[in-house]
Order: sequence, then C-alpha cells, then structure tokens
Amino acid sequence: MNKFLNEGWNSSVGKYVNCDFNSLKSFNANHGILALLYSEQNGYCCYCMRKLNLGDRRMCTIEHVMPHKVNDSDLAFYFANVPHLRKNVRALVIDNSTRRLRHAHPYPHFCAYENLVLSCSGGIYETDTPEKECLYKIHACCNNARGKKRIFPIFFYKDVNMIYERDGLITCSQKYEHTIDVLQLETENLCLFRKAWAYLLSSHSMEEIKDAMAERSLREEILMDTPLKLNEVKRLCHSLYWETLYEYRWFGFYFQKAHATEENNKNKYLQYVKPYRFDIMTKLPS
Repeated sequence: MNKFLNEGWNSSVGKYVNCDFNSLKSFNANHGILALLYSEQNGYCCYCMRKLNLGDRRMCTIEHVMPHKVNDSDLAFYFANVPHLRKNVRALVIDNSTRRLRHAHPYPHFCAYENLVLSCSGGIYETDTPEKECLYKIHACCNNARGKKRIFPIFFYKDVNMIYERDGLITCSQKYEHTIDVLQLETENLCLFRKAWAYLLSSHSMEEIKDAMAERSLREEILMDTPLKLNEVKRLCHSLYWETLYEYRWFGFYFQKAHATEENNKNKYLQYVKPYRFDIMTKLPS
C-alpha cells in the first residue's frame, strides 16, 4: 500500500491525484492484490464460502470490511468490534487538500490491506430456466447485496457459534442474525446448495460429483440417493445449477466433518451408557 500511496502523489503539483478506491482497483490489476487475498482465503468467498474463480473477474470483488464511505458512527462500531482494524486502519479520504502521508501506517481505510477481503459478486441463478438469466447482473447475496450496510465481520471471529443445518438454514446467536439477513445468506438456492451437500458425500465421492457436470443421468442418480424433494432434484439436475453447486463444495467437507463428529460423540455416548447385560451377552458362546 505504500507503493500505491507513493504512486498517487504527484510531486509536480504537490498533491494526491486520483488516489481513491477506483484507482486502487486499477492498481490491483497490476499488483495482484486480488490474488493475494485469494491465497489468504484459500479461494473462498469471505461470506458464502463459494469457491471463487480468479479468471472471471466479474465474479470476484474486493470488499471493504469497513465501507470506503463511512461515518463516525460506523467508525466507532467497526473499531469496537474488530480490534485489528483499530490497530491498522484509520478513516481517511484522500483528496486534493490531503497533505502527503509521511508515515502511512495505519493506512487509510479505503486502501488498508487489513480492511480488504475477497467476496463473490452474488451471481446465483434464481429460476428453473437459468439459461435465460444473465449471471453477471444477479447480485443475490454477499458484497453487492450488502452495499454499505453495517455488519459484523464474522469471518474474523474464531469464537462465533454459527452452525449450518442440514436443511440449509443457518443457526447463530441473535447478535449475528442481522448480518446473515443483510448478506442474504439464506436465499432459497443458497439453502438448497447447503442442503444438498449435507447428503451428497454420504454415498458419493467428490470426484463423482465433479464428473456429473458432464452427464445428466449421473446427476440424477446421485441426487436420488438424497432426501431432496422432486422439485429440488429437478432444479439441481440442470447443468448450470450443478456447476454452481460444485462451487459450494466447501459445505460437503463441512457436513462430512460434522457427521464424523456426530458419529464419534454417539459412539462415546453408547460406550458410556452400555448396559451391564450387553457385557454378559458378549461373553456367551455362539
């Protein structure tokens, strides 16, 4: 960011020129901020956990945790709830009257790396005829759905008790419900993708699910092994929906781990409550 701010300073006129978020996006194209964020997030959207594609820039957006247009109330909220922002970010809009920053840290909030994350654009098909929809014009969730609304950046919190249920809904404390609503993380199709992943890896491998993108009959076979409703199966059988489903494969691993934890806890419980008669019966000759 020092390089960005230095390049924004025009020595001949003694002021910053075009040193704003739009110029930061151009700077990113040449210096790989997007790629760095992608690497730090393992390629997943900070909000909905969709696997992002850096090759399709219309589907990847740089998101400000604290919006680049912020008022005093917003500033107090984010500094109170995100300690690392308080340490590394300052609210500052650079214009023609801004003196040159000799000591940039903490960085202006619109360009501070600590205030940036990577989000999907919210492009999710909405109807049963996705081939008639323009994905790049749909902003069903995440960054574009949020706009400048205030949220808790739950991806920074290690102690958030947020659970993805098998019906696709999200269970969390009341404190974070507004954030879930603002980001629209419980839309019909997002819930459907999570609901499907709750069961897919129980009977099929990730490789089979990936291969099914090329063959509808295989998609139908895989989905018939789940408790999904007929209309849900029909929707997911469409190749475009299946491709999007696969982008949400993080939830397959999530539910796989959750199921293993449940089984482990169940076994521990059964061992604990195992009746004395069971011990006796196991010692009897067959």
